[in-house]
Amino acid sequence: MNTKIETKNTNDKNLICLTTIRIVNNYSVWEDIDVELPEGKTPDDIKDVWFKWGNGSIEFKDGTFMNEIEEGEPSHEYFKRPITTRIFNEDSNEIWKSIKNE
Repeated sequence: MNTKIETKNTNDKNLICLTTIRIVNNYSVWEDIDVELPEGKTPDDIKDVWFKWGNGSIEFKDGTFMNEIEEGEPSHEYFKRPITTRIFNEDSNEIWKSIKNE
């Protein structure tokens, strides 16, 4: 699944996406999505990833955000907030991990 993105610091809604990463969230149930990063962004540019109720955003180190990342229809209370979030590059290597308190 490819996700159309909106960015915080630009009015350009026709961004060209070149790099794809995979974000994996652990909720006590598992769901993963493929996300195309904006042109010029790489996994090394990621500062934080945030998800709640199946919607999320990526914060980049330069202060910009990639918003409105959707996992699909959350159908269970465990989708409120992931316990862990992991990012994998196109070669399936883990490149980022965040463990959050419940």
